[in-house]
Amino acid sequence: MKQRYRTANQIWVREHNLSILLRYLWGARGPIARSELTKTSGLNKSTVGNLLFQLREWNFIVERGTSEPSVGRPGEVFDINENTGQIIGVEIGISEISVILTDFKANPLWRKTYKLSVKTPDLIFNQAEELIAKAIQKSHSNPSPLLGIGIGISALVGKDLETLLFPPDLKTINKNLSKLWQEKFDLPVLVANDANAATIGEQLLGDNVLPDENFIYIASGEGLGGGVVINGKLYGGNDGFAGEFGHITINPDGEKCQCGNKGCWENYVSPQAILSKWILHPESQLDAQTMLQKNSEEIMTMFSKAIAEDDPAALEVLKDIAQYFGIGISSLANIFNPKSIVLGGQITICGEKLLPIIRKDVEKRLMPVIKENLEILYATYGQDSVLIGTTALIINAILNNPSEWCPSEEKEIIYSVF
Repeated sequence: MKQRYRTANQIWVREHNLSILLRYLWGARGPIARSELTKTSGLNKSTVGNLLFQLREWNFIVERGTSEPSVGRPGEVFDINENTGQIIGVEIGISEISVILTDFKANPLWRKTYKLSVKTPDLIFNQAEELIAKAIQKSHSNPSPLLGIGIGISALVGKDLETLLFPPDLKTINKNLSKLWQEKFDLPVLVANDANAATIGEQLLGDNVLPDENFIYIASGEGLGGGVVINGKLYGGNDGFAGEFGHITINPDGEKCQCGNKGCWENYVSPQAILSKWILHPESQLDAQTMLQKNSEEIMTMFSKAIAEDDPAALEVLKDIAQYFGIGISSLANIFNPKSIVLGGQITICGEKLLPIIRKDVEKRLMPVIKENLEILYATYGQDSVLIGTTALIINAILNNPSEWCPSEEKEIIYSVF
């Protein structure tokens, strides 16, 4: 019989408390007094002192002087140590690969983007390996160690990490990148679907949501995906494939999607859908032959510029796209009743003219009790949400199990993002 629960022995309780305290320190987003940690964590004073000592010994936190108490003597103030180590984040997209090197607080130290001309999985993985090797080389100029590599990939990633399903035809590749690259680079490697990485990034590093908040992240670009966070935890579904919002049916008689279904949501809000509507608009001044050769980022940049200039054709298309976003978002909101829905990816290039139209459309579709407290926002990092989110995969794993990531331990475990 499969074990369903882990029993709470003394070691587990200590690990759990270390995680709680480290997450409170992270969530403070700056120096926080020891007395405040004791009050907010619910742990007793001596336990907090012992845990802080351990986290400081492992270099995860630093002391930032003393507080100014209203009574009694000054108390110690602690903060996350940005020099704990460096993190490599890798975004493997449909048309490009981006790599970033950051400190432990996800502050960028170096980044590089490579446009893909050949898009077979093996060649893409080889190019990613080359960029990771460059990032490792760059890390040597900093005295802090490399903590791990986070990978966000534009594919479905199973919970077993053995299965990758690639669009457009969802071709299955049985390749455990986590295990392969962990052995190749001698570093912990976490692999996740790109939208899941962006979701964790928004939760840990963004400005829009609280750590234990229920929210939905929607990643909009060449495809449409996302993540659902319930009580602070990313929901993976039975096999790890939850969050494929783009394949919700919006129009049962619509055009055929690359997944095999008809009328999928992503076919009505993607850059390609925007371009098609924009070219066919009666007032459009676009040269179709030129525009059809542009990639999604170029399309969205031109569309955003046209919106800013109040181009009538672009504004009409914007209203149409906003309506389809409203249909999908309201469906998700009615199902999950989240506190917020965060929209990230290339669609954020459209700027602030898009969100009010979406909000207005969503409001007319939602039950009153659900729309009352719902917020619809742009992601903190916009187009960089996935790339920044890949570093958050490593940060999140450390916050979950600091003892497994302490400098004195061998990091041989392959960690799950769920």
